[in-house]
Amino acid sequence: MPPTTAVLLEHVPAKQTGTASGVFNTSRQIGGALAVAVFGALISSTAGSQPACASALPAAAVALAATRMATAQHAT
Repeated sequence: MPPTTAVLLEHVPAKQTGTASGVFNTSRQIGGALAVAVFGALISSTAGSQPACASALPAAAVALAATRMATAQHAT
């Protein structure tokens, strides 16, 4: 992750590095949580638990929308 963070911060104006770093880390955390939720739902669906798989899609949509809203707010 450090090389990715370095590349990101090199392409952002100096006064926006804090915001860029925060948005990057937030999206990384949401992505990790989403990945765990989706893979957990897929694994549980193979065990016969369909409700868990059905709830993963709305959770993914909410996480994506939250990430886009946070990015849009910090972009202005």
